Formats: sequence, C-alpha cells, structure tokens
Amino acid sequence: MEQALENIRKVGVEDKIRVLEGDALDILPYLNEKYDVIFIDASKGKYMEFFEHALRLCKVGGYIIADNVLYKGMVMSDYNKHKQRTAVNKLRNFIDMVMENDRLASKLIEIGDGLTVSQVLDS
Repeated sequence: MEQALENIRKVGVEDKIRVLEGDALDILPYLNEKYDVIFIDASKGKYMEFFEHALRLCKVGGYIIADNVLYKGMVMSDYNKHKQRTAVNKLRNFIDMVMENDRLASKLIEIGDGLTVSQVLDS
C-alpha cells in the first residue's frame, strides 16, 4: 500500500485517485460513483460477486476487465483435481455468465492467464 501511495504522489495525481483500503466485498456495497473502467483481479472463487458490483458501478459504454480467468490453463482443460476444482468451476461459470449476458459485449482473450473484456451496453 505504501508503494502505491508513493507512486501516486510521484506522478502528481493525488487529486485524481482515491485509495480505499480494506476488504473489497465490504467496501463495494457503499460505492455509488460510476466508473469508465473497472479491473477485477481478486479471489477467483468470488469473481461473480465482484462482477455484480462492477456492473452496477460501470458507466454504459465503459469496460469491465477480469484478469486471470483461465487460471493457469485449468479452466480450458479437463482439470478436475480436488484442490482447485471449486475455483475452476466458478471461473467457468463466470466466463459463461459474462459471455452470455445481453447487457454486455464481451471477449475472452487467451493471453497470459486470460482476460475477459466486457463493454457495458445497457444499465
């Protein structure tokens, strides 16, 4: 956190960036401002919960980007080991939901560990 605050000060954007510290799922329900871009990189098993908040907070025409959705390639394979099975299944469901949501224009980008990029079409 200190490094982030230092970087914000170094580039002189303290007046443009508000840093909120804490558990995102505790903070997100209290946010009401609309954003142009929302980036999700969090607990893989909770992406659906994060996305619900992101959809509520993203402007029409804005983008929601979710990182690491292919989870080390396990999501696109027949992976079924117990240790990560829940996270893999939740990410598969997340990708399906994002790709099938009529309020979004979404792409799954198979670069690195995978991204979904969704443009919000409707509020």
